[in-house]
Amino acid sequence: MRRRRIVVIAAVGFAVVLFLTHTLWLPFFGLFLWKEDPIAKADAILVLAGDWDGNRVLRAAEIAKQGFAPVVFLSGATSLYGANEAELMKSLAISHGYQASQFEPLKFRADSTVEESQQLAPILLSKNVHSLLIVTSQFHTRRSGNVFRENVPGITIHMCGSPTRECDLARWWTTRQCRKWVLVEWAKTIAYWIGL
Repeated sequence: MRRRRIVVIAAVGFAVVLFLTHTLWLPFFGLFLWKEDPIAKADAILVLAGDWDGNRVLRAAEIAKQGFAPVVFLSGATSLYGANEAELMKSLAISHGYQASQFEPLKFRADSTVEESQQLAPILLSKNVHSLLIVTSQFHTRRSGNVFRENVPGITIHMCGSPTRECDLARWWTTRQCRKWVLVEWAKTIAYWIGL
């Protein structure tokens, strides 16, 4: 009986300490997912699918405008209401004043970042791409960078994170959407690590 009481008190004490110090250790779980490379000149920029707010394509358009790459490939791995995501990205960029000729939609079907990288590898190689700036959401940079480096050999990959609306990775637990993105990305990261 006494031993159980000690265990309960220790568990409650540990939980209280975790709660009181959560702002010290929780940021790690968001910031770990964000791994960017320095932006460097490349043969092309690739915008990964999966951003329904347009932050990725607008970040890529701005990088291209600064002269880092001559073309922006748009990954059309998914569709929404019958429209391919690459076409939606291109339309958004044009509506923000960027030149249509900068953007090249790449349409195919993929259900994961791994499938996306496998579908894109031969397309990029056929276009003589040797260096690539990949733009994705900040919380997606570490895993997607690892996936593309593994599945797209022969191309130098540089990852560039796009800020995501309502998601400060240093305070990811404070908004519902950011909690969802970070927890789902951790699940995908762990699945990738163990080969699922």
